[in-house]
Amino acid sequence: MSQSISILNRIINKLLFAFVFREPKCKECRVKIEKEEKLLFLIPVWTDQENSASLDYYCKNMRPISSVHEIPTGQRACRVLLYFCPQCGEKKIRIDDFLLVRNEEVVHDTEYYDETALISLLNAANKFSGNK
Repeated sequence: MSQSISILNRIINKLLFAFVFREPKCKECRVKIEKEEKLLFLIPVWTDQENSASLDYYCKNMRPISSVHEIPTGQRACRVLLYFCPQCGEKKIRIDDFLLVRNEEVVHDTEYYDETALISLLNAANKFSGNK
């Protein structure tokens, strides 16, 4: 009985996550915008510490990593998703601040920014990765 409740809870959680974090739509065209790329970064925040979720904070503190296996236990990370509208070409970024718990990403916060923010963020990422 408890196993079937556990399975039901997992299904409900996945459906709820899909509803809450569904893919955004373009404000101009009202078309579903498409994912272009994913980037992964460490941030200097541990477990339940609060951070000021702002673009400036992310640009100053995010350090690029190549996989979730590089995230130290208890340290939070950010997944940056790049989106573009196939109709008008508008670009957006979504930043998911998460903690890795038993190989699952527990999202603490999600922020959306426009194309100008994307340029600032990528410049900051290149600075820390050694690219110019």
